[in-house]
Amino acid sequence: MNMQVHETAAGPGRFRSILIVAACLMSGAVWAHDTNPPLEMSVVIDQASFGRTIKNGAYDAAIEKLTSPNRPVRYRIFDEINLCVAYTKTKRLEQARLTCDSALELVRAKLAKAVDSVDQAKLARFEALALSNRGVLRIATGEYDAAQRDFQSALAASKSISAPRNNLAYLSARNVN
Repeated sequence: MNMQVHETAAGPGRFRSILIVAACLMSGAVWAHDTNPPLEMSVVIDQASFGRTIKNGAYDAAIEKLTSPNRPVRYRIFDEINLCVAYTKTKRLEQARLTCDSALELVRAKLAKAVDSVDQAKLARFEALALSNRGVLRIATGEYDAAQRDFQSALAASKSISAPRNNLAYLSARNVN
């Protein structure tokens, strides 16, 4: 299974606007000519969550930093999203499942408390990223129906995130359901 890691900028604040920066990894022309487009996983790029380290392929270094017992709790959502990717890429699939699920629980707990519509929209994007990442993990473990549900739920959470749409198209093109 071919996977690309895309980055999502979180900004220095709690939940500043995010942006998928897929163009830095591949252009539309590459997608058009690639007969086996990769699945997409997204990491959060901020000042402290080691997303760039993961994007650069230093998965073990990022895992070590992100699982440090001295890690501040305030980065927890970003950390769990990024750990899901790092564990999936290193084939530590049970740990990936735990962190993917934890990321979703954390985001949904914050969503339940969010009263501001801007915060709700931003958190919905993080929910979409976490769901899409978990969908890729589920493809890696052969859970194709569950992966499809994750990608569809991710699209329902936020239509502005391209990864779940691309991953769902990949899954549909492979007709593995």
